[in-house]
Amino acid sequence: MVYEKEIYFILTIFLFNLIHNADMMRFFAINIPKRLQ
Repeated sequence: MVYEKEIYFILTIFLFNLIHNADMMRFFAINIPKRLQ
């Protein structure tokens, strides 16, 4: 069905964005304290 493919596609993008945002948050959490010191 078309709907199933669209749902899986949206879920994949959503999960990818969550993982990417987690990596960005980790990056900022590591680098910002170094600059503040």
